[in-house]
Amino acid sequence: MARFWYTTIVIMFLVAGIGIVASVAYYLYGQPSSFENTSTAHEDRTATFVCSDGTTIVALFERDEVFLTFSNGRMASAVWTSPAVIGEQTGEQYVSADGALVFWHADTLALVQENEEFIHGECFPIER
Repeated sequence: MARFWYTTIVIMFLVAGIGIVASVAYYLYGQPSSFENTSTAHEDRTATFVCSDGTTIVALFERDEVFLTFSNGRMASAVWTSPAVIGEQTGEQYVSADGALVFWHADTLALVQENEEFIHGECFPIER
């Protein structure tokens, strides 16, 4: 009878040990790190905007970068720099390598700032 209890206790300790190791592994490797930027703007996707001056902008979001194609054929790219507040919306800010172009993007609004001027007015997403 003593052997039965000994075996039962050993099995219980083994199961508890495996559970602890699995919990630690999940905690360390199974959850997104709080240091990772998990903004939705960082997923690869495309959005099209129409601006108040009639300009259409196609924005391709890839990781921490956006590639912009304007309806006049101009192309530009910018790198994500920080979250931003646009009006009452929280969005993302992207800045070109030379700092001259800033692309502000929120869920329902985008702005293009060049040399400190908003060159196309307010831009709104086109539903696809």
